[in-house]
Amino acid sequence: MNLVEDAQGLEKCQMLLERGTTPYSQSCATTTLVKLVSRPSTTLEIQKRIDIKNYVLNYLFTRNLESFDVKNLIQLYAKITKLGWLDSYDGDWPFRNVVDDVEKFQKGKG
Repeated sequence: MNLVEDAQGLEKCQMLLERGTTPYSQSCATTTLVKLVSRPSTTLEIQKRIDIKNYVLNYLFTRNLESFDVKNLIQLYAKITKLGWLDSYDGDWPFRNVVDDVEKFQKGKG
């Protein structure tokens, strides 16, 4: 809960994902990220949300994860996509090209 309230919670969760060595630390970071992007009081700028979306896909395709961590990361990706569905950025709809994004990361690993 402290990470959700922390102003640098997003960065700390990403650091925990990068440096955490146990499935529990990955699960904790991912669950916290879902809470962070879901909070109505959190207004992440669109570029930050795009970065998180791309980070999650890259993390999914470059790591050997437990099934519950994969589920949590997919839930995070879905939540970011749902919340950003109506957002446009530079004349594009970055949260609507789900299939293209997944294929890009699956084939080229980002």
